[in-house]
Amino acid sequence: MVAGSGRHKTWIFHLRHGVKFHDGTDFNADAVIWNLDRYFNSNSPQFEPPSSAMSRARVPVMGSYKKIDDETVAITTTQPASYFPYMAVYLLFTSPASFAKAGGDWAKVATLPAAGTGPFRITQIVPRQEADLVRWDDYWGRGEEGESRQGRIDADSGSELAAGPLCVRGRSTGSKCRRPTASPR
Repeated sequence: MVAGSGRHKTWIFHLRHGVKFHDGTDFNADAVIWNLDRYFNSNSPQFEPPSSAMSRARVPVMGSYKKIDDETVAITTTQPASYFPYMAVYLLFTSPASFAKAGGDWAKVATLPAAGTGPFRITQIVPRQEADLVRWDDYWGRGEEGESRQGRIDADSGSELAAGPLCVRGRSTGSKCRRPTASPR
């Protein structure tokens, strides 16, 4: 929602009450600010240079941000940008507790189970091959169909994930991975 500023640069985000990360910790304004500091505050203990570079490139209009209360965050862009919500989806949030559990080492965080807030949680990753996901029963929203999903690179394409199709299949159904009939250009 756009706040009533005259220049339309401040966005007020009202966070859904009761949302939890996959590790059981609260998704709240403190977690949002912690994650934004990960990308945009080079003096924060959780600052992550590689992810910061990608996030800053994807959200170049990020200005400032602040906690209003436990369930509200204000983000001000450097210029009016009606498309800001479409940029913000590229800011991936993780539980601050996962960083603490890894001793403040992002390389070790990558070896832990991912701690997002979505309907499925990542249970295993084989780099450049597959990611296994299991339905998370504590998801705040409408339940997703199926018990699990597996995303994998189509081995027949001989290409990296970014260049080849990503196949998603339900393990419980045993369905086969199929190539899409058309590729977006």
